[in-house]
Amino acid sequence: MNRCIAQTVLALLFCVSVIWLTKSVAAAEMLELAVTGDSNQTFKGDCYLLQKSGNLIRQKIKGVVPAHFWFPARAFKCNIQKNSASARLEAKVIHEGAVMFVQVSRPPLRWVLIRSAGPWGEAAGGVYAARPVYN
Repeated sequence: MNRCIAQTVLALLFCVSVIWLTKSVAAAEMLELAVTGDSNQTFKGDCYLLQKSGNLIRQKIKGVVPAHFWFPARAFKCNIQKNSASARLEAKVIHEGAVMFVQVSRPPLRWVLIRSAGPWGEAAGGVYAARPVYN
């Protein structure tokens, strides 16, 4: 029961922050990361957001599928670690409603890397047994 209440409160806080962000940033300036997969699959990770200024900032993410993250950034790249090695996880880069890239995990590999198009090249991804390192 307490977990359900906590999840509801977190969902409400997330909705409020999304509403606030969408009012302050045009939809065309937002990139979306959608994370789906097996029911109740939990995940966590780090995303690196390329701001309009050219600065790269780190944003931690975590959640339960399905989850959506909207980034006010020119580009992003994320390392996502799924909690269960046997579960399926799918990450999508979405811009202006169009799916730019999809990366699906492969058991028993726990790490999913996904990136939008940016200065590092086209949108791409991969799956790994250990945490991938960015160049």
